Amino acid sequence: LKWGGGGGGEADASAFSMAEGVPGDRKHGDGEDEKDGDEFDVLDMINKGLVVKMGSIASFLFLNSQTEYLDKLVSERSSFVSDFLTQTIEKKETNPLFSGSNKKGGGQQQAVLQQPAEAERYARGSHQAIFLLHLTMQIVVLESQFLSMLLKDNGNLPHSLYSEYVGRIMEVPVDYLIKKWAKTAKDLSHSNPLVLLDMLGEYNSVHRDFMSALRNSEEGGGGTDNAAAYTKMMGLQKTISKACGRSFHEYETRILKQKEKIKSHGAASAPSYGYSKKRGGQKKRLPSDGTVWQGTVKCFSFLVNGLLPYREVLEHPCLRRCSELKEFLRVPKKRKSVSIVGSVILTIIDTLKSTLVEISKRYRNPSLSQIFLLNNYHFISKRIREVGELQSDLKEAGFEKEYSNLMKDAQELYLKYSWDKALEHISVDDSKKILDRCTEQGNKRIPDWWAKSMIKSKFREFNDKFAKQYEDQNIWSVPDADLRSQIRNLNLKKIWDDYKKFYDTYRGVEFSRNMGKHIKYTPRNLRAMLESLLPD
Repeated sequence: LKWGGGGGGEADASAFSMAEGVPGDRKHGDGEDEKDGDEFDVLDMINKGLVVKMGSIASFLFLNSQTEYLDKLVSERSSFVSDFLTQTIEKKETNPLFSGSNKKGGGQQQAVLQQPAEAERYARGSHQAIFLLHLTMQIVVLESQFLSMLLKDNGNLPHSLYSEYVGRIMEVPVDYLIKKWAKTAKDLSHSNPLVLLDMLGEYNSVHRDFMSALRNSEEGGGGTDNAAAYTKMMGLQKTISKACGRSFHEYETRILKQKEKIKSHGAASAPSYGYSKKRGGQKKRLPSDGTVWQGTVKCFSFLVNGLLPYREVLEHPCLRRCSELKEFLRVPKKRKSVSIVGSVILTIIDTLKSTLVEISKRYRNPSLSQIFLLNNYHFISKRIREVGELQSDLKEAGFEKEYSNLMKDAQELYLKYSWDKALEHISVDDSKKILDRCTEQGNKRIPDWWAKSMIKSKFREFNDKFAKQYEDQNIWSVPDADLRSQIRNLNLKKIWDDYKKFYDTYRGVEFSRNMGKHIKYTPRNLRAMLESLLPD
């Protein structure tokens, strides 16, 4: 007996749909029932009239103590189900989620999974494991209904024998599913947490119906005395939960390893983001203008667009109990009220932050290093505050205060590395000593040779160091307008008042025949330059 509409012919794989869920009573991941309407139900594939006739024969055989047919039935049904799953999942022509490639030699079509290149680009529901889950569930439902009609309703087989023989058949699709899912979990735990979360979410959404389908093979849908398949399925959730926990460890490791792939940045003329040939492969360059790192953008795409939609999955009790996930999360005891999804996201952001600090050290210009950190910190802080679902977690974790302090520290270091060397030359602390070496001639002050030399040196050193920093920073990038305005205001506050005081102190001193050679900046044009620094 093979499924096949009204004729009892071969099973048609196209009748099984990943979206259908449980035949006759389907549910989507959001828990809402889907009305069947006029849609095809896979239970219609059972030829009920033929099953009734075969059940009568089974009843006759059992009443006459001829039970050899049961072993034959187990063998035939197990072989059919196994072959059907193999052909449907592993052959190109029946699995839409696979693309085929001719194998050298035999020319047999082999399944090649169309994997996304990066975790950030994974499309929910697109992995073949999801298709396999729904397919297996439908097969279990269909087979249990068929066997119930054949052996219980019409074959009058006692519960004990029914449980024994049907349980052996049910193990076949369950074993196949567990084997494939375990392999997927092992293969993907190092690269794509989203696939595993998707698998776990789909499993959780159909768990009750799947377990019910397995129990339906037993009397009254109750006990589990023969349910080896049932027991195995109960362990599958734990296996995938553990794989999810491990996948976050692996994703974190990927972030940390990024610093090893970054080439130190020196020349400002280097490409904005390129590759440098190194022994053992290619190394990425840092963004030469200190803009937001591509790794930061990708990480946030993963967190906000990829991970956050799986909030319901992450908050499920099976993950709350997962020891691998607990080891991954770094949430202080005082922050126990932070949700699981919030804890995962904040832990990954913390890893990203430490990676950014290490990467910033690859810049030879310490000012540019701080611009890089400011750009990335501001991007992280701004983007995370835009996620409404995380606001209570951010408040509980003290995220805003933490990043406010990080920004403040980076700003102070930026100002220090940018301007302190220039500003130390325009101090007016020794102005009285210098001006005392000047003589009044009408409205002019004429310094002696030592005073002239000191004043010229002050202007020269400031001019050289300011010009160098200005030239470098004029090609740096601060893409966010608010941050750019903050940095410009900080520069004005840091430099302008001190320079104006210095300028006014020595403006009336004739320390050179060519004053313009030494006084290159007036307070007015210095302000204009600082207000246009870090171009839009």
